[in-house]
Amino acid sequence: MNIVILGAGPIGAYVAKTLAAEEHNVIIVDKDERALEKIGNKVDAATVSGNASDWKIFDDLLEHEPDFFIALTDKDEVNLSTCMIAKNLGYPKTICQIKDPGYLQSSR
Repeated sequence: MNIVILGAGPIGAYVAKTLAAEEHNVIIVDKDERALEKIGNKVDAATVSGNASDWKIFDDLLEHEPDFFIALTDKDEVNLSTCMIAKNLGYPKTICQIKDPGYLQSSR
């Protein structure tokens, strides 16, 4: 599968490493170039430097025919908004990390 992951922090790195080890094609997006360099040295994945608010990045990545978009930043609002953007752009499935249970309660 082709998977786009937003967030090169500890959770994003772990998920990317796990998925790449299972021979999935992984692309990691983050604004922190040092984090991308660090993860790029450890994980067989492509990296893209960019800000989550720049929807054009996610539109451009559609050329790789992603099966999933996974938002794993440390900010619930960023994860929610980028998953909505990805869904609107045509990503088939989105996965969003949410830490604040209030978001889940208000969505029911």
